[in-house]
Amino acid sequence: MSRQSFSTFLRCAPILVLGGAGACVSTAVDPRNDSGGTSSSGGDTSMGGSMGGGVAVAGEAGTGGAGGAPAPSAVFRCENPIAPKVTVAGDNPAIVDFETGSLGPPSATGEGSTDFMFAGGERGGTYTYQEPGAIMRTVSLVEDRSGGQALDVTFTNATDYGGGMGVYFFPCIDASVYGGITFWARGSLPERMLNGATIPAGTVTVSLDVGDVATSSLDTIGCATDVPTDATLCTRPMATFVVSDTWKQLTFEWGDFAPGNRNGTPYNPDGDNLLGINLTLDNAFGTAHDLELSIDDVAFVP
Repeated sequence: MSRQSFSTFLRCAPILVLGGAGACVSTAVDPRNDSGGTSSSGGDTSMGGSMGGGVAVAGEAGTGGAGGAPAPSAVFRCENPIAPKVTVAGDNPAIVDFETGSLGPPSATGEGSTDFMFAGGERGGTYTYQEPGAIMRTVSLVEDRSGGQALDVTFTNATDYGGGMGVYFFPCIDASVYGGITFWARGSLPERMLNGATIPAGTVTVSLDVGDVATSSLDTIGCATDVPTDATLCTRPMATFVVSDTWKQLTFEWGDFAPGNRNGTPYNPDGDNLLGINLTLDNAFGTAHDLELSIDDVAFVP
């Protein structure tokens, strides 16, 4: 997995309030990195704000939120003094089941609804990102495997690298009391080629956004203060799984993730300094496809 500078970054960042409501989110995008049209580590979760306070992007000045002061330039990394890292107690592994929370209103660009905000054992929300161009993104709540709700993201007419989705936490959390993450998923993705190898249809990459590894050219802390000359020196821990039309539960212990890379040193995740969970929906470059992924019952492994 290679790390590249992101071509776009936050258009608007969430301001979390009690009850889980928030503003829209538009996150960074990994550009295509090879002829197969794949994105490497997907979107970025270097975003956020404070409870009723301001928001800012790492490396950029913060702006004041309703009733709050501007956030520092290193907002939403684990050193944020306005919203310091939270150590989870270990008595509530559930993260989000999409039954309680808020799906944002239709976006101003006509790309369906915005993202889902939640407040429970952890506070946070979901995000999506996509290739530029005529692709249409739809975020919606759909029926899950038991008649409840799940979150679905669909990209229509993807012709480049596709897009992705994820869950972010605010504040940053220490979840090392848990053994990993688990969630349910279903979806549809095309077969594609990567470096001469065939990647089976339905393959999704899941990666962990951690404060120890910078994953955006706008990060000012983490693994690199500047964009590294060799992009492979700063990567997230990752794993892959395959989805189909049938719901499937996926479980990943921290040790199941291939190590990330922190300035040339392998980075093995343990649940600490956790900012988010990213899911990459890769397209077969050069051919129009609809990409879909539904997720439900995201939780930590006790």
